[in-house]
Amino acid sequence: QRSSKHRSQKGSDDDIVMLKIQVTDTGCGIPSERISTIFQPYSQSKLSDYRKHGGTGLGLSILSGITNAMGGTIRCHSVEGDGATFVVRIPIQVVTYQCDGVVKQQHSTE
Repeated sequence: QRSSKHRSQKGSDDDIVMLKIQVTDTGCGIPSERISTIFQPYSQSKLSDYRKHGGTGLGLSILSGITNAMGGTIRCHSVEGDGATFVVRIPIQVVTYQCDGVVKQQHSTE
C-alpha cells in the first residue's frame, strides 16, 4: 500500500484565469428589444417560440444564475434572422499542489 503526501496552496488573485465558453447558433435570432429579457425566468425571444419550438424559457435563466453565482458574466449578441452568440466568462483560480514531490496545477472555481 502506497501512501501519498499532499500539500495544496491556494493561489493569489494573480492566479485567476478566465474560462470563456462561446456558443453560436444559426437559428432565427433574437430581436434587439428582447435581449435584455431573455435571462429572466419563463422568457422566450418571441411569444410564438413556445408553440413552435417548445421549452419553458428557463434554460438561460438557470445558466445566468449559475454563472453569476460563480462570479462570471453572460452576454448575448444576436442579429434577428441570423442567429445568436452567447459568451459565458467564469473566473477560475489556478491551484498549485505537491504530491509525492511533484508540483502539479489544477483549476478550481472555489
